[in-house]
Amino acid sequence: MIFDVIDTNKDRSIDLDEFIYAFAAFGHENEPVVRTAFTLFKPDDNKSVPLRTVVDAWISFVTCEDASKTDVIKSAFES
Repeated sequence: MIFDVIDTNKDRSIDLDEFIYAFAAFGHENEPVVRTAFTLFKPDDNKSVPLRTVVDAWISFVTCEDASKTDVIKSAFES
């Protein structure tokens, strides 16, 4: 449900503006870093990421204990 709020145009994908909005809502307002984090998702045509991809990334970030797996969210925060 949280991600439905972030998907402001309800197209089931997250574009850069929505991504920036979401990170700002959680207190991450360094826009250049957030823009870099968005690129880690490898957006379609550099425009948007399927909502399911974003949800899966957050689930992995909070549940996966395997440090050998690539974690887009962790990489975003580390940048």
